[in-house]
Amino acid sequence: MKNSFEEAIFNIERDRPMSWFLKQKDRLNAVNPDMSKTMVHKRILRKCGGDLEHSIRRRCIEPCSTEDYINAKEDICHRGSYEIKSGLELRNQELTWRVTKE
Repeated sequence: MKNSFEEAIFNIERDRPMSWFLKQKDRLNAVNPDMSKTMVHKRILRKCGGDLEHSIRRRCIEPCSTEDYINAKEDICHRGSYEIKSGLELRNQELTWRVTKE
């Protein structure tokens, strides 16, 4: 169970925020049933990646419920508040914008 949690990294293209978050929460609770909710949330957020983790933390002021974290994550991932793009895609987008602007 612990290995499953350690290997799981959130992928915006593959994973659904709610099911991924709840699965990770269940895994942590199975390994460490005495862990506080705040610590569980912090450990799960670390698995989301730097920018996404930062965006979620900015929206959820602790102490937050699991539902609040999931809602923030879904909002960021699915409603366009946060876009994950590779550096190449961003550079291509900037170049296209510069060409069309002139």
